[in-house]
Amino acid sequence: MARLLLRSGFLNDFQAVGNNGQAVFESALQIREALKLRGMELAASILAIPQTDDASQRVDWYAPAGKRVVSWIGADGDTRRRALKHLERCLDEITMLSERSQRAEKPAIRRFGLLLARAFMFPGANHVFLVDGRPIITFWGFIAHHQKVPEDALIGLRSVAEPEPVVFAAPEPPPAPVVEEPVPLVEPINTQAALATTLYEVTSSVPDAPEEEQPMVITKKKRSPKTLAACAVLLALPVMAAAGWYIYSGQTAQEEMAVVDTAVVSEPQPAEPESVKLVMPTLAMALPLQAATVPDVPPPPGALVLPADALKAGSTRFLNGNWQLNGEANAAMAQPDKLPALRSVTLQIKDNEGTATLNLGGKLSCKADIYSGLMPSGALMVKSRARARCSDGSRYPMPEIACRQGETGAARCDARYGEEEAMPITFKKVGK
Repeated sequence: MARLLLRSGFLNDFQAVGNNGQAVFESALQIREALKLRGMELAASILAIPQTDDASQRVDWYAPAGKRVVSWIGADGDTRRRALKHLERCLDEITMLSERSQRAEKPAIRRFGLLLARAFMFPGANHVFLVDGRPIITFWGFIAHHQKVPEDALIGLRSVAEPEPVVFAAPEPPPAPVVEEPVPLVEPINTQAALATTLYEVTSSVPDAPEEEQPMVITKKKRSPKTLAACAVLLALPVMAAAGWYIYSGQTAQEEMAVVDTAVVSEPQPAEPESVKLVMPTLAMALPLQAATVPDVPPPPGALVLPADALKAGSTRFLNGNWQLNGEANAAMAQPDKLPALRSVTLQIKDNEGTATLNLGGKLSCKADIYSGLMPSGALMVKSRARARCSDGSRYPMPEIACRQGETGAARCDARYGEEEAMPITFKKVGK
């Protein structure tokens, strides 16, 4: 099974710790093997496996085994508490072994004990990962440049604040509704009704003869005959006006017809056709919505695809075989004093190990040993162990290749020479 690449970085980004001029990192592999030989495999398993490049400037840290990777900061509080207890038990075992080794008679064992006392130190919580729930420390034997050697190696993990529980505050009572005074509506003026109301107010406002003050007696109000007569006349006015207009219009029509009959008949005029009223169908204001479907674009034949199930399992068997890489360099990199242009590369990979062949044009070709691995983010990395050796005896650096799978289609791959700008490249399988 492929080893999981947890973190990469440059050695000079951190301060190495050690004793008497000897750094812990210089004996990292020996320390892990010594712990295994003493039956402390659990303690050895929490230390990531380092692997440096040819220039011994950049280091990659791998997990010994596992599939699912979660960063320490991204894990929940319960998972971090269990992992911290596991680290404390391993640290206690290593501390006891370090103290016994420092009391030994042989100088080599005492030096081993002094280095072991500082092996658990690391720059911070973002350098610890949980692989299948078990903690693994990267850049162990290093601290930050501004950091002092801590007395508690795990203080960086204890200071990580757990996410505070979300407290839902009681909803505030809604504000009292503002009651606005009703605005009186202005009704349209009806002339007849207004006239009737005016007559009613005039007739009802006539004062009666003064009488002696008597106790108030509630009685039904009787309307005067004059008021009723005025209302009847006003209500009859619209009817009479409509009837008069109807009679007048009828007489006018009869007179016009008589004039037409007595007039001299001229040539018959074609009757104007009656206008045809077209009844248009009522259209729906809203059209039915239909989800737009975008067809998946299949990848080109032989293109590199990172299967989702393989990424989830941490397997890179899909990379086994022969691959043809094609990429074009920019003008700056194609200059003679810059790194060579990447025109054609052939990869032969099996189980994350293989050989890369560079064709630089003409008969000049270079070869280098390469290895591959999966990052926790799901990216596929292809790197070289050393500079490529060319047919003319020269040495050329190899690019670092990173591939990421999109939602559909082939994987998107880039090649980068050191700090230069990355260039896009394509993978095409040419053999098994």
